[in-house]
Amino acid sequence: MTQFTKKDAEKELARRELARRNFTNFNRYVDEGYMSSWHTEVLCDALQRLEKKEIRWLIIEVPPRHGKSLHVSQRFPAWVVGRKPDTDVIVGSYSGDLASDHGRETRNLIQSREYQNVFNTRLAPDSSAKGKWNTQKKDEKGEWVNAKGAYNAAGVGGSITGKGADFFIIDDPFKDRKEADSQVIRETVWSWMRSVARTRLTPTGCMLILHTRWHEDDLIGRLVDGKETAEPWVDYFDYIKNGLGDAKWVRLQLKAIAEDDEEYRKKGEALWPDRYDLAELQDIKSTLGPYEFSALYQANPVDDASREFKREWFKYRTYDEVSKMTTRRFVTIDPNLKKSDQSDYCGVTRNYINSEGQWNLRSTRYRVNSKEVIDLIFLLHDEGFEKIGIEEGAFSYVVEPFLQEEMRKRGKFPNVIPLKHNQTMKETRIRGLIPWYAGHMVYHLEGDCTDLEEELLAFPKGSNDDCADATAYQLQFAEAPASARTQAMLQEQDSNRAAQIGQRLGL
Repeated sequence: MTQFTKKDAEKELARRELARRNFTNFNRYVDEGYMSSWHTEVLCDALQRLEKKEIRWLIIEVPPRHGKSLHVSQRFPAWVVGRKPDTDVIVGSYSGDLASDHGRETRNLIQSREYQNVFNTRLAPDSSAKGKWNTQKKDEKGEWVNAKGAYNAAGVGGSITGKGADFFIIDDPFKDRKEADSQVIRETVWSWMRSVARTRLTPTGCMLILHTRWHEDDLIGRLVDGKETAEPWVDYFDYIKNGLGDAKWVRLQLKAIAEDDEEYRKKGEALWPDRYDLAELQDIKSTLGPYEFSALYQANPVDDASREFKREWFKYRTYDEVSKMTTRRFVTIDPNLKKSDQSDYCGVTRNYINSEGQWNLRSTRYRVNSKEVIDLIFLLHDEGFEKIGIEEGAFSYVVEPFLQEEMRKRGKFPNVIPLKHNQTMKETRIRGLIPWYAGHMVYHLEGDCTDLEEELLAFPKGSNDDCADATAYQLQFAEAPASARTQAMLQEQDSNRAAQIGQRLGL
């Protein structure tokens, strides 16, 4: 039999004290198999600040199966009433049953031995229903007495008459996309939040909203992005550095895959790689499709009504069909390269323009560094593209200093054209494609425009736009085939240009 030493006892008491003080340590104490990461610690820190009333209005956006409801709707209420047994908590969801299920998990946790080791709070014996219970606490004499604290579960649209809340948690007010797509249901949720949930808060009460993002006009969308309903908010990490300022809401948005460099991870990294690495997330994305994945996992919903590019505009041809046409070939590159030699996404759009002026596109994203861009230019030259357009900034920084030397070495002279954006915003350039698509002047080669279609359908809220921007640059110089005589003249001009370049390089 293992002997329990004084040192063991001191260690156990220290663990209990840490669990009382710190929400992350509380999770570790009550759950032996608890898996933590930087994002769960950030989540716990935000909840601690809510409990201390440093934050009163909090929005949390976390991907599915990343600990959202476990921390917020199940364990946080238990920790709150443990620290302050007189606390009133209301948890609302799309149905009273779901909210009650969260209440059952909280109730069971409070009844556990681990919880009782940490806190002098327990359920009142005469109220232990999963969706409605009260608390007891120990008085100065160490005797159990009724506390003022209570837990109540509520369904969206339901009545909470006579119930107050020090903390009102709204977790998943929409059951699924069908509900979120319904204007009637969105109005019901919005009205319930304003006229019922908010009115239940005590003078210093706190509200926390978290839900899967299904629609731009969902509850979170209205609060932070709505034209008439938006309230001032600040990003959680900016709040940590600079405080609330004039903001009311603090918004903690954790995307499954980072779209930019962040406080704790780099662009393209997974949120919780120990559970859902990039390969797993990409597999989920291929199953859901890019638009569902964008909404559920990237907190970036793009509904059909707000899409600027419509799926029905996409027309298709095979490469075999296009190869039998008389075409001119132009390629545009959006390399997205910096002066450093790090690999990043590079959008490449090949355009085969037929005699009717129709575009036939192959467009793909690659990860390339500066050397690989040079190799790509020569590859495209060998494929027969008469003009290779590349964004001017990247051309000046990355391509031009080495291109002439490589042309001398290889004896090849690709016709590279620096493309100017003329201070035009990227979104404006991409919107220039809309008349071409709407007018059925653009065809996608089957299987070769997946990246481009994903970007256009998510525009302007997508996480990538490299192919879309490369395609928009086609507007600067892409031309339909001319007559046979003019075509011969163009070929002669290209030959003369190559000879002139060779003379300048001493070849």
